[in-house]
Amino acid sequence: MHAILGSHRKTFKGEPLPIDCPMCHEQGAWGIPRHLEERLLLFHLIPLFTFNTDFIDCQTCGEALTLRGCRMQDVYQLSPEELSARLQPYVSAVGRFCVIASLALFCCPFVMPIIAVIGFFLTRRHKTWRRLAIVGICLSSVVTVIAILSLIFVRNP
Repeated sequence: MHAILGSHRKTFKGEPLPIDCPMCHEQGAWGIPRHLEERLLLFHLIPLFTFNTDFIDCQTCGEALTLRGCRMQDVYQLSPEELSARLQPYVSAVGRFCVIASLALFCCPFVMPIIAVIGFFLTRRHKTWRRLAIVGICLSSVVTVIAILSLIFVRNP
């Protein structure tokens, strides 16, 4: 799969600006805006998709914060209060995939609890994704316990 698909990343950094970090709750912490452009390539040559993400890296706690509803160039016109309302913790796409997979495929015993736990650890900083991951853990664990009990107590004649 690695020979078929590849990716190319470019990062553009902006000038530091004061932010109110929602993670460390530091008022007036310095943040560095960053734009990440990631291209998914077929055979490492043909561009398929381009993913653009804008972040601000808090210099106090080191967290990467995603910008909601605004681009990196627009953050310099916002006040620190307006900017802090648009910041949220970065949630990994792999973590989101694991959470969604554990919810959609919770009826697959033995494997889905592991994927749900992976999704929980990758998305634990975001309240909504953390709750969905807990629901996925509970559903897939119940199905796994039922499968184990049925293997133990149901005998073939």
